Amino acid sequence: MPGKRSVTVNLVISQDQSLLLFLLFLFFPNFSFSCHSSSLFFYHFTVIVLVIFRAEHEPIFE
Repeated sequence: MPGKRSVTVNLVISQDQSLLLFLLFLFFPNFSFSCHSSSLFFYHFTVIVLVIFRAEHEPIFE
């Protein structure tokens, strides 16, 4: 269910673990294409943008 996935992604991002989710997509790329859904790809793209945004404003590695 797409609605259920969106809630899960939002929860992960709200817990400030977007980097972990990005690594999940990085090591399991088939997951982002298994549903063949544009909405799931949109979440994947949003997570990457959030990780880049956080990396620029809040350095993870100091």
